[in-house]
Amino acid sequence: GGPGVDKYKIEEIAKERQIPLYAFVIYESIVEAITPMREAIAKAADTVVEKVKSVLLEKVPAGSTAIVAGIGNTVGIG
Repeated sequence: GGPGVDKYKIEEIAKERQIPLYAFVIYESIVEAITPMREAIAKAADTVVEKVKSVLLEKVPAGSTAIVAGIGNTVGIG
């Protein structure tokens, strides 16, 4: 198992069932990940939250289900 295998399985099932996947990434260095959040990263997080909302409104039909998952160092975002 492990994260790589899990990611692969998720992507394969999504492909087989024609489930679209969207990803938004805010890159942090290792130093940024273990120190207080910089203002630029906080602003980027706000921008990504708005983009996620936009994609949900544009791509997810009314009455459908969407999964929004924060992966990695996402404590306090959103």
